[in-house]
Amino acid sequence: MTRDEMLKIMAVLKATYPNFYKDMTRRDAEGVVALWTDMFSEDSYNAVAAAVKAFIASDSKGFPPVVGQVKQRVTELASTKALPGNVSRGSEKEAAWMRRYINVDGLGRISRYAREHGITWDEAKAVLHG
Repeated sequence: MTRDEMLKIMAVLKATYPNFYKDMTRRDAEGVVALWTDMFSEDSYNAVAAAVKAFIASDSKGFPPVVGQVKQRVTELASTKALPGNVSRGSEKEAAWMRRYINVDGLGRISRYAREHGITWDEAKAVLHG
């Protein structure tokens, strides 16, 4: 992620949480941008922007996120997209395949799917049941 991309993300945070940033000096702001740019240098702009958007959408406390909270969201969003057969973003054909997959052997299929994909039984059940 570049500095210019981080400035876009910081602009979103500033617009969303204006009271938090209102007394920040230019020097402080440059330090924050430098830190965040460094911390997210390996992440794509789209991934970080989506994580910030998800944080804002679920925020009920009224405070901007810290780096760790956004990093956690980036990881969560990436793992959600990486789950095979994620019906929420898949086609109807995938949904039909998943229903057949789970109904062949019942609950044993959930365990097998969990082992094959390195996820918990509950996560596998959620994926397979849509």
